[in-house]
Amino acid sequence: PADADHDGLPDAWEKTHGLNPQDAADRAKPGAGGYPMLEVYLSELAGL
Repeated sequence: PADADHDGLPDAWEKTHGLNPQDAADRAKPGAGGYPMLEVYLSELAGL
């Protein structure tokens, strides 16, 4: 999938979660449970 800022988060997923697909720093923003958004994304991929 497209990842314009090369942060490991697909652009569509970032848009769905209110993130900016052009800002790689948002992968470190806290998400569910205080985990960084990259970990939230990976947990969703793993079905956790």
